[in-house]
Amino acid sequence: MDKVLFIVPHEDDELFVGGGMIMNLTGSGNYEVNLFIATNGDYFASDCRKRIYESTRALLMMGIHEENIIFGGYGDNWKSSHIYNSPDNCINESCAGKKSTYLPTDINEWHYTNHGKHAVYTRSNYCNDIYDVINRLQPDTIVCVDMDIHPDHKALSLMTDEVLKKILLKKPLYHPCYLKKYAYNGMYSSGGDYFVLPHKQACTSKALNTGLYFNDNNCIRYTVPDACNTERIWNNTLFKISKTYKTQKIWVDADKFLNSDVIYWQRNVDNKALFAKISTTSGNNKWLNDFKLLDTDNVKNENDSYINCCWRPDSSDKEKLIHFALDNKAAIKIINLYCNSQNLRGSINVFFYGPNHSFIKESAFPICVCEPSMFTITCSEAMEIQELEISFKEALGDIAITEIELLTEESTPPFSEFLSRKDTVQEVSSSKTRIVMLLDKFLFKIMRTIVKRTHKYKCNIRDALLNR
Repeated sequence: MDKVLFIVPHEDDELFVGGGMIMNLTGSGNYEVNLFIATNGDYFASDCRKRIYESTRALLMMGIHEENIIFGGYGDNWKSSHIYNSPDNCINESCAGKKSTYLPTDINEWHYTNHGKHAVYTRSNYCNDIYDVINRLQPDTIVCVDMDIHPDHKALSLMTDEVLKKILLKKPLYHPCYLKKYAYNGMYSSGGDYFVLPHKQACTSKALNTGLYFNDNNCIRYTVPDACNTERIWNNTLFKISKTYKTQKIWVDADKFLNSDVIYWQRNVDNKALFAKISTTSGNNKWLNDFKLLDTDNVKNENDSYINCCWRPDSSDKEKLIHFALDNKAAIKIINLYCNSQNLRGSINVFFYGPNHSFIKESAFPICVCEPSMFTITCSEAMEIQELEISFKEALGDIAITEIELLTEESTPPFSEFLSRKDTVQEVSSSKTRIVMLLDKFLFKIMRTIVKRTHKYKCNIRDALLNR
């Protein structure tokens, strides 16, 4: 039985990152599904216990066993700089005023359960706990939140990337499938279209695309169970589950995040560049194989363009060269360049070498990048190499590379039995069904308006009391 590990930041994000996919997996009986919730969701400390209870109940409804639910016990946001951007051993204070991991329940968080003490809120402890969870479970597939606008989402995504690189380097034979997913983009961005048949597919929005490189064109689409794609929203299992999150009231946006499918993006763990020694003729090359497609010096910056964390050759550099030296020979057919560039054009030259820098081949490739995107070079055949050089000498414009992948082949998507079929034809609704759905939509909007206004009133009272 394959093990799957979902990694999410807050209590309720499991619905957005997992949701229909979790129900696919648990319903099949072929997977052991585990879930790690990194924080306590204690931005408002009074909600913490309720949120943990709500998530546990929701996950049981999705089919995850209680013993497979892991709580990290870290803070929901931070008082000063975010823990991700703080020094490794600097003690941080959460917005709830805590400085070490805890759970306000009769169960203990991961660190206390496994080490007999609470972990002080440091960046290194946070990363070590993620490392520990992955290392002990050894999941066949890891599904992690990606770079949403929320700083905790960005931080967990980046720290998981960072941790997974360490594991891959330490255990080169361990090659888990690694999927990323936004909790917001592709969910809330799909629009309030549930009351239209056939139900629409999930889609991303550029306005919410803080991850830059992931979009509708390079996603993997999976089906959701029939119980999560019903004609009437009241019968939808995910809608029923969303109503268990009473503190967050997330069901009021169910018409947006309930879709006919679910989308993920796959990272390439078999990236030979991770094991390479990299040198460049100028610029900071540490970003090129850190396994993070993006990085930031401030995860709280909602408008970050990530321009400070990429390789840029100096303006005086005439060679603009990146050199990879592999420990062992490897077959390379695909080179992925993640370009955080607005205007990169011209051509790049790739030089392939065998052992002892013995020249094999040189190839030139035209390049035109008008917005941040992944630029792929596919060779006609796999080249057995030990060294590789990429020259931007003939390239013009903005050269800004955040990551490079050297691959033998692209990774194969997991969960093939749930892949969405593009040729699936959905039935067109009858006139009677359309009328019923219009009535459902009207009723849903009334319920949402009442709940939102009541919730806003309660929040205003709470904020007033907190600001006294």
